[in-house]
Amino acid sequence: MQFFRILFFVVLSFPIIAKAVTLSWEEVLKFTVDGNPELEASKRDWLASKQAESSAEGRYLPSLSASTSVTRSGSQANGGGGIVTNGVVVSSGNNISTNYLAALNFNQNLFNGLEDKSRITQANWNTQNKFWTYVSSKATVSFSLKEAFANLVYAQELEELSRSILDRRESNHKLVLVRYENGRENKGSVLLADAYLEQARLDLIKARDGLVVAEKVIKSLMNKEHLEAVKVTGEVPLEPLLTNRNDFEMLALETPAYNQAHALQMVAKEEIKISRSTFLPDLNLTGQVSRQGDSYFPERERWSMALTLTIPLFDGFKDLGTYRSSVESNYASESRKRSTLLGLLPRLQDTLNQAKQSDIKYSIDSKFKAAASTRAEIARKKYNNGLLTFEDWDIIESELITRQMNFLQSKKDRIIKYATWENVLGKGSIP
Repeated sequence: MQFFRILFFVVLSFPIIAKAVTLSWEEVLKFTVDGNPELEASKRDWLASKQAESSAEGRYLPSLSASTSVTRSGSQANGGGGIVTNGVVVSSGNNISTNYLAALNFNQNLFNGLEDKSRITQANWNTQNKFWTYVSSKATVSFSLKEAFANLVYAQELEELSRSILDRRESNHKLVLVRYENGRENKGSVLLADAYLEQARLDLIKARDGLVVAEKVIKSLMNKEHLEAVKVTGEVPLEPLLTNRNDFEMLALETPAYNQAHALQMVAKEEIKISRSTFLPDLNLTGQVSRQGDSYFPERERWSMALTLTIPLFDGFKDLGTYRSSVESNYASESRKRSTLLGLLPRLQDTLNQAKQSDIKYSIDSKFKAAASTRAEIARKKYNNGLLTFEDWDIIESELITRQMNFLQSKKDRIIKYATWENVLGKGSIP
C-alpha cells in the first residue's frame, strides 16, 4: 500500500505536457475572441454600465416598502413596592404595555430640480463611454494579435533562414579552407570565413530565443498558456487602405478615442445640471397605511398622506462650491475633447502614410532579395572556378544575407503598419 501511495505522488509531480499545435490566423483570432481577459473585462464594464443606466431610470418610479415592529413600554407606580395581600406581592406597581405595528409606506418624488432627468442622461452617456472603451479595447487587442502573429511568423521564418545561413556559412568555410590548403587563398580569408560561421551560429541561437518569446506572447493573448508550443501558418489578411478619402477630420470624429472624449464631456455637462438642481425646491408625496394594536396581527387601521415641499435656503456654500467645481470640470473635458481631435489628425495622416510606404518597401525588398539571390548563385560558381576574388565574393554573399533579412523585416513591418492604421481608426479583425 505504501508503494502505491509513493507512486501516486511521483506521478503527480511530473508536469502535464500539452501537445504542440499549428494554428491558422482564423483559429488564433477565434481563440483570442473567446478567451482574451482584456476583452472580457472591457465587455463586462460596458454591460455593468448598461445595468446602472437601467437603475437610474428607476428614479422616476415610486418607492413602496413594508415594515413591522413590536414595542414594549412600561412605567413604575409612585412608591414602588407594589400591593401585598397575605404576605404575597400581587402587583409590582409597574404598567407594561405591548404595541404591534404593521405599515405599508409609499413615496413619490414629484420634482427635485430635474435632477432625475440629468442623472438618467448622465448614465446614458456613461454607457456610451464604456461602449466606446470596449470598441477601443477590441481594436487594441486586434492590433496586438496581428503584431504578435506577424512576429511569430517572422520568428519562424527567421529561425529557418538562420539555419540556412548557417549551412551556407559552413559550406563557404569549407570551400575557403580547401582553397587555402591548395594555396589559392590567404589566411585572412579563412579567418573571416571562420568569424562568419561563428556569427551564423549566434544568429541561430538568437532566432530560436526570439521564437520562444513570440510563442509566449501569442499564447498569452489567446489565454492558452497551457499549450507547450504554438506554430502558426498563413498570413494576416490586410484590409485595403483608403485611397480616395482624405477627410481626416471626419475619420477622427468616428474613432473610439474621440467618441470617448465626447461622452465624458457630456457626462461633465450633465453634472452641471445635477449640481444646479440643489438650488431648486424638492417636492415629495408620501403616504402610509398601518395597523396598530396590542396583539398581532393588529386590527386598528390608520392611514396618512403628506405633500412635502422643501426649499433650500443656506448650506454653508457647499452647493455653490459643487456647482462651480462641475463648471470647471466641464471646461476641462471640453479641452480634452478638442485636444484628442487635434492629436488624431496628424496621427491618422502619419499612420496612413507609413502603411502606404510599407507596401512600396515590401515590393522593393522583394526585388532586392531576388536580385541578390541570383547574383550570389552566379558569384559562387565564379569563385569556385577562380574567376572571382574572395573580397568580391564576400560582398555579394553578405549582401544576400542582408537582403534576405530585410525582406523578412519589411514583410513583418507591412502587417504591423496596416494594423497600426486600423488601431488608430478604432477598427480591427475582432467583431
